[in-house]
Amino acid sequence: MVGYRFSASIVLFRAALAAAFFSACGATAATAPASQGPLPERLRLEMGADASFSATSLGPVAILSPDGSMLAFVAQKADGEKTQLYVRRLDQPRATPLSGTEAADSPFFSPDGKWIAFFASGNLKKIAVDGGAPITICSVGGAEGNSRGGSWADDGSIFFAPGPRTPLFWVSSSGGSREPLTKLDTATGEVTQRWPQALPGGKAVMFTANSQTGDFEDGYMVVQSLPDGPRRIVQRNAYSGRYLGSGHLVFMHGGTLFAAPFDLGRLERTGEPVPVQKGVAGMPAFGGAHFAFSTRGALAFVPGQGEGFNVPIQWMDLQGGMQPLRVVPAFYNHPRVSPDGRRLVVEIREGRQVDVWIYDWERGQISRVTSEPGQNKYPVWSPDGQAIAFASNRRDKATLNLYWQRADGTAKAEPLTESRNRQDPTSWHPSGKFLAYEEERTQGVADIMILPLEGDEESGLKPGKPTVFLDSAFSEGHGVFSPDGRWLAYHSNESGRMEVYVRPFPGPGEKKQVSLGGGMYPAWSRSRQELAYQNAADWTLMIAAYGTEGDSFRVEKPRSVGRIPRRGLGMPGFDLHPDGQRFVVLKTTEDPTDAGQDHMVLIEHFFDELRRVAP
Repeated sequence: MVGYRFSASIVLFRAALAAAFFSACGATAATAPASQGPLPERLRLEMGADASFSATSLGPVAILSPDGSMLAFVAQKADGEKTQLYVRRLDQPRATPLSGTEAADSPFFSPDGKWIAFFASGNLKKIAVDGGAPITICSVGGAEGNSRGGSWADDGSIFFAPGPRTPLFWVSSSGGSREPLTKLDTATGEVTQRWPQALPGGKAVMFTANSQTGDFEDGYMVVQSLPDGPRRIVQRNAYSGRYLGSGHLVFMHGGTLFAAPFDLGRLERTGEPVPVQKGVAGMPAFGGAHFAFSTRGALAFVPGQGEGFNVPIQWMDLQGGMQPLRVVPAFYNHPRVSPDGRRLVVEIREGRQVDVWIYDWERGQISRVTSEPGQNKYPVWSPDGQAIAFASNRRDKATLNLYWQRADGTAKAEPLTESRNRQDPTSWHPSGKFLAYEEERTQGVADIMILPLEGDEESGLKPGKPTVFLDSAFSEGHGVFSPDGRWLAYHSNESGRMEVYVRPFPGPGEKKQVSLGGGMYPAWSRSRQELAYQNAADWTLMIAAYGTEGDSFRVEKPRSVGRIPRRGLGMPGFDLHPDGQRFVVLKTTEDPTDAGQDHMVLIEHFFDELRRVAP
């Protein structure tokens, strides 16, 4: 991991604010002429810890205490080690680790600055800023790393997002059961609410929402009165919004922090947004960003850019070496190599439209398979490479269900399922008689389902009645059949974090854990007895050799291949070629963890600047 390495110095420097710029998406943000006046002083802040910012943190890696006197941040001592919370008082040169905060993520302060709440191993916890034993507040009902932010209200309530595809919940900071706070606006196709902020007075909440996960550049900021009041979209094409005591709404778009005047009493924006800080490291794939404010007006942020989604497609060999496969960059996702190893099926996003394409790399030809409006996603090959199964929301524009289509594009896509639940295909059985898919039958919890199939590509496929392969209180997903069809590998968060397991198909039989230290997105080798997956902690590609004897499955210790930055788009950015010698990978070009930054920027009296440029 290339992270942010800290030493113990603070260097003062002055720099101009970013010039006004922005080409608005849907004309939702506008430029404004720069105002004249003194600029606030900036501090280059090096954190004073023998550790690095966590490359796996989905939200802010560092937060300011309400009075601006202390910084808390999530860091790792070395690659592969669990994250831990550190605190540094700004009048002291060194940071102090807080014992008992292993696997910490997305921290936030209490209003009085005496406590830090954080997520770890499927729980919401708190710890005093001076240390001591962490206290578990409640279970958030998900795996390590699944939560999407929290906020501590003035009355002691905590608002939080327990997972990537859930509404918001609340719990008392003194502990208890979590309770629903909001509902998803399913009429508009809303599928996620995250990074909440309890607004002053505790009578309303602000949060980031979207009709998809994986790209929040076209997300939107919502304010909802509590407990059951009306909700209002206050800014589109925005994520990671915050209300500030200066009377402003700030939010991220395109690696830039924007600000607009905001009336807290009326809960509405009263002026047009203007850019106030360029080059803030964001995580648009998750809707989070690396900036924080104090109530006294200081801004701290990690300099950098957001993850780059328009990337080329590359080969990665078993030693981690890279070679180009398709040099033309695009917003690719979910690459899948054909059974004969000669073609690649992949998603390409253009705005809000997502389509399935096939790339023949020997001929250098790429062709579109789907063209219906909407999102056509998660393609998987039939065993003979003549057909593609995929998910689409073309019928009701809200829910992804299963379809199939001939790979040569000579016939229309045909539906395989009809459900109100989201469904994603993951693997076609070698016999062609079964299709594995994951279905979100309970909000935020996926199950592995099996769809029987009859017929063929020529006569048409006829789906049977789906059956449950794996159904529990935990999320299980990405089930993939072994080359001989006798085993199904999948990932599950039953241990508190995602790990890869194998079970006999069709079962019953004993499960076997494959991954160590977290794992997702298994992929079988067709040429040797090996199973690949992506490490859930640092996004390293791993390979584990295995053997079988009758109904027994044994696996060896996994070995590392090489790291690819997280895609964050809900599905893997890699696939294993049938020859077992190389991977197809989508490597982001602007991963903040690869940016080489070694500091944060601290700007005192930033509220004065906001009042100047966005009165």
